[in-house]
Amino acid sequence: NTTQMIGYARSIIERSRRVGVPEEAKTIPMVRVGIHTGACMSGIVGTKNFRFCLFGDTMNTAARMEQHGLPECIHVTQDVVELVPDVCWEKQKLVDVKGKGRMQTYLLRLSIAVEKDAGTRSVSCGEHLLLPSEDYDEHDQKENTGEGVNLQKLAVVASPAME
Repeated sequence: NTTQMIGYARSIIERSRRVGVPEEAKTIPMVRVGIHTGACMSGIVGTKNFRFCLFGDTMNTAARMEQHGLPECIHVTQDVVELVPDVCWEKQKLVDVKGKGRMQTYLLRLSIAVEKDAGTRSVSCGEHLLLPSEDYDEHDQKENTGEGVNLQKLAVVASPAME
């Protein structure tokens, strides 16, 4: 199941690159993905507009991986790496995760092409980007992500019951 989640996340990132962006657009849509594995609860929420939701520590950790991740990359926990060790993971510095403390995390960088000034250049995921830290502010975000980048987010949970 965890291998399938990584494949699913890769597909989302790859297909998000094919979304047409008008030439006059000032932003380029990009996706961040966070994955964690563990137990979680699910249920239907709402009385008028029903929504399927996932709850629990696993979902919160996956969301934190997304929040600390980089555009066009998959950010995962040690638990995911242990289940899928054959992927080319890049070990990150310890990340202070709210409610969890310091965690060892890993990044899967995907090669991307970014169009700029009518030309195409290939860049490595995370080029000119920094991981968020305590002293990370909006000025740093604009400087490090480049002008005109619209970040979309996705947190994915792999349940051990489906492993």
